[in-house]
Amino acid sequence: MEKIDDFVSFIKEKRNFIIFGIILLVIILLIITSYAFHKNKDNDNHIDTNTNISSLSSEKKEESKTKEKKEKFRVEIKGEVKNAGVYTLDSSKRVIDVINMAGGLTRNADISIINQSMKIKDEMVIIIYSKEQVISFVKNKKIDTTKIELCKDEVKVSNDACISNDDLTGNKSSRKTSSSNTNSKSTSVDNINSLEKTSNNNKISLNTASVNELTTLPGIGESKAKSIIEYREKEGLFESIEDIMKVSGIGEALFEKIKDNITV
Repeated sequence: MEKIDDFVSFIKEKRNFIIFGIILLVIILLIITSYAFHKNKDNDNHIDTNTNISSLSSEKKEESKTKEKKEKFRVEIKGEVKNAGVYTLDSSKRVIDVINMAGGLTRNADISIINQSMKIKDEMVIIIYSKEQVISFVKNKKIDTTKIELCKDEVKVSNDACISNDDLTGNKSSRKTSSSNTNSKSTSVDNINSLEKTSNNNKISLNTASVNELTTLPGIGESKAKSIIEYREKEGLFESIEDIMKVSGIGEALFEKIKDNITV
């Protein structure tokens, strides 16, 4: 009992110190709690800011992609396609896509001087020539560079889908030859004039002749003419006039009749 009384007396004597200690402890706890609260809040704000920045960046990227997708070009295509006209396409499309949108090529189309992989541009004009038109550009189909120059410089309407000299395949020497053959527009025209003067006395070229031209040969009807064209499209160009005997239905006897009137 005495111990309890002593303890109570001690509390009474030291109560001021005890109260001060309790108040100080409460203040310390409040400071610690406040500091922890503000720190967590700052972290949350930092996370929210980063999230917002990331979200804005993603939105801008999506908006940019959407703009790219929404950009449209109007392109005109004419000539040997089934449905010539003006078409609206995405800016990422290519010449082949325009051809397909126009219903595809006709049977008489010649795309040997058309770059089908070229990307389209706004207000582009694409002309798909007929086989006869391409032949009229150059009598000798092997001189591709000359055809290109005529495609670009000689026709009255500009054709934006013409292939360029860089599109031609081959080794360095052939490219050098192509470059020397296309130094200028006047050189190309001179080459054509030279070709016309030395056109093998108006012989029919097995590599470029149309059905109508082939049927002018003795013993060659429409069926055999079509067989000749089908052969060169499937097997490649004739390397010599004797190769015509590889076509079904054309033997040595018929070759003897036409050999003086044909060339490659």
